[in-house]
Amino acid sequence: EPALLAARLLDVAPLHCLFVGDYDMDVCCGLAARMRTVLIPSRRPGPSTPKPDYEFSSALELVGLIRDLNRI
Repeated sequence: EPALLAARLLDVAPLHCLFVGDYDMDVCCGLAARMRTVLIPSRRPGPSTPKPDYEFSSALELVGLIRDLNRI
């Protein structure tokens, strides 16, 4: 619900959002909100961690993704 509230407050459809987090629960939250998910793990993901749309080792890698997504 917090992710959907943020999207509503920004007047952006969830499918146009990126939900970025560092834990498996962040990926679950983004997926439940039907947002694209980005995992930048602060620890090694476990075997039951849901598959995010993107996984990076650093937030700096988000820059290229955001640029690419804005070209679509």
